[in-house]
Amino acid sequence: MIARVEEKLGPIEVAVHAAAAGMSIRSASTREVDRSALDLPFALKVYSSIELSRALLPGMVARGSGALLFSSGASEANRQPYLANMGVALGAQRAYVRQLAAELDGTGVYVGLLAIGALIENSAVQQQVDAHPELIPAGLELPRIGNDELGARYWRMYTERDTVEVEIGF
Repeated sequence: MIARVEEKLGPIEVAVHAAAAGMSIRSASTREVDRSALDLPFALKVYSSIELSRALLPGMVARGSGALLFSSGASEANRQPYLANMGVALGAQRAYVRQLAAELDGTGVYVGLLAIGALIENSAVQQQVDAHPELIPAGLELPRIGNDELGARYWRMYTERDTVEVEIGF
């Protein structure tokens, strides 16, 4: 897919990796996480991050410019047992992005991670939570943010390039 896009439009300068899943893949608790509970979270957040990087980095490094922006969530940072399987995958993704950023320092290629600790308005997950509030533990209030705010944060990361990790909605 990337080769076809670049063939038609030219080199990709910026890529945003924002793979996500609905609440149906969540684990009920940390103790219930097993290997199969990690399959989809790792495919979405770790393996696809690595594949995107491997496809785009050779060209970006050769040009001495480019940016890879990744999205993450709150379950790794906030230790939310009802999302433990996602939290494990997000921790692995965070480690990968941090290591990649360190390795690419000085190449002209920026790597950043936006950790989103809120429901994104009009997203599938926000609609699921609104329709089924029992999906969220009692007493937990999740802030909501819009796509304009997310876009502005990504833009700032891309233009300022002063930190690898940025949090929003925490």
